[in-house]
Amino acid sequence: MDTSELAGKAMRRSTLILVVPALLAGGLLRGGPGLVGAASGLVLGIGFFAVSGWLIAWGARRSPEAMTAATLGGFVVKLAVVGAVLFALRHARALDHLTFACAALAGAALFLLQAVSLVRHTPYIPAPAGKE
Repeated sequence: MDTSELAGKAMRRSTLILVVPALLAGGLLRGGPGLVGAASGLVLGIGFFAVSGWLIAWGARRSPEAMTAATLGGFVVKLAVVGAVLFALRHARALDHLTFACAALAGAALFLLQAVSLVRHTPYIPAPAGKE
């Protein structure tokens, strides 16, 4: 199993660990709107970084230039989408805004912590030939 497969498996496992308590807390503490807010926030927070990972992996399989273009272009598009979603939801009564914000931040923090963990264990400088 290569590094990207291990990373994907770790991300899926930790995402499940976050999703269940967040949905339960949102539903129990804030009712139906809290549940909708938690689910929406998790989708937005986790989706933002999951799309990044997919774009970087897709570009890396093609060339360094494709990876750079996919990363930068994807970031601009993602920011526009997140801005549009937040603008559209600003007056929504079907979701609790506090729960939405907490879940989105928790999802983003989860992905950032996972990325730090992966980077910490991934060598960037290859060993010289014959020294592996």
